[in-house]
Order: sequence, then structure tokens, then C-alpha cells
Amino acid sequence: LGLGDGSGGGANTTSCCWTWPDPEAHRIMWPHGTQHSDTLIYLHGFTCDGGSYLCCAEYFYREDKERKEDGDEDDEDDEDEGEAVCYNSYPGLKVVLPTAPLRPIFAYDGDRIRSWYDYLTDREGEEEDDSDKATLDESTRRIHALLEQEVAKVGASRVFLGGASQGCCVALHVAATWKGAPLGGIVATQGHLLSCTKWPADWANRGTPVRVYHGLADETIQWDSWASAAYEPLRKAGGNLKFHTDEGVDHGDDEAEGRWVRDFLSEMFPG
Repeated sequence: LGLGDGSGGGANTTSCCWTWPDPEAHRIMWPHGTQHSDTLIYLHGFTCDGGSYLCCAEYFYREDKERKEDGDEDDEDDEDEGEAVCYNSYPGLKVVLPTAPLRPIFAYDGDRIRSWYDYLTDREGEEEDDSDKATLDESTRRIHALLEQEVAKVGASRVFLGGASQGCCVALHVAATWKGAPLGGIVATQGHLLSCTKWPADWANRGTPVRVYHGLADETIQWDSWASAAYEPLRKAGGNLKFHTDEGVDHGDDEAEGRWVRDFLSEMFPG
């Protein structure tokens, strides 16, 4: 986790005017020991915030295995008794974790909840809920501006976008409405394409990989009954698109989400 300009230098640290962090400020995981070369912007789900990912930084790390030293206790989760799982950061990868604002949610009698857009209905996972266009457009403009900043620093092909649940829906909408150069890749976990999102017919020509991950036991965004069909515009557009579904995984499964994001990053950053 870094603050300020991310350089990590002592002079910058001591010269900062420290204040209590703004709850809606981006949380940023800066690369340590290497120059910033790539950026992942990852959007949280409904009711959550960007800071919630700071306690599980391994979501955004490479999973490696190391030989156990003699005397190490056995780990029942290790596939190989002679190996231990460890997580290492990707050189040069900056992870930006924006936080949605608190906003009144119409479907919940105006209760103020962190949300990328307002929900007009609550169909309890049986089908897609109606979304408010004005608040969706507001979040889209915000993430487009963030993309523009990161693209200016490292180039479009080195900027990646993704999200979980409602954040996944927004990430896909942002990608579909992005007018800049093709991005490096999209990771969509436990979400769906909004019915109001018009997926570009020329998507295949852009060459941007899209990786979709979903649990088949998800009761909040049900894959078989409607979420899979919501992705039909992506299937029709073609291009570099892959789906990964897991049996027995329900909505909000932290272990699965971390595994999915790591799988995406390992493909985008091989070796």
C-alpha cells in the first residue's frame, strides 16, 4: 500500500501533510522495488469498498510454490507435500481500487449504501435488477477518467480493468463505452453484462481479452437461469473471450474470487 505519489522515497514521506484517509479515495497498491509499468483497475461489489481488498493483497499476486525446508510443518492444502504456496507481487503492477460513493438506493427505501449505481428493483437474484442510468453514467465517466490517467502513464495495452459483482457490471459497461485505444484485458468475476450495455460489434477487432468467472451455486446472480444468457452479446461479437465456471461456488466467495483474479493475472503476465 502506498500513499502520495507512490515513489516510496523517505523525503516524499516526511514532506507529506498527513490527514485521515478519505473513505472514497482510491486505495492503491504500488509496485515495490520496480518501476510502474502496468495498471489493474478493479471495482468492488455492492455495499463494499476499495479498501476491503487491502487485507487480501494476494488476490493480485502471483501464486508460486517453493520447496519446503526440512522441519516445516505439513500444510494439508498443499498439493505436494514437498512444496509450500507463497504469493509474490508482479513487478511493475499498480493496482487501483476505487470506492463507490454512498448513495440512496431506491429499491431499499432510500437507505444509503456504497454502490456504483442505484437499484430500482430487488428481484432477489431471480433475474436482472433495473439500474438507474444517471448514476451508472456518473460512475462510467469517473472510471473513464481514471483509465485516461493510467493510459497516459503506461499505454492502453498495459492497463487492465475488472471488477466483482456490481463492480463487474460497471467494468464491462466502462469497457464497452471506452473510446480510447484497446485495453490490455478485462476480468469479470461473479457479475453479468447489463441489459442496457451495448457491446461493440467490432469488439473482436480490438483484440482485448475478456475473462469471465462465475460460481454455479451463485444465488445472487444466477448463472444458469439468466446471467450466462446476459453475456450473449459478447459471444456474438467474438474475439478473445473465455468463460470459467466453478461448481459449488456461491456469490461472494472470497477464496474463489482471489483464485479467479490470480488466474487472470497469470495469463496476462506469463512467466
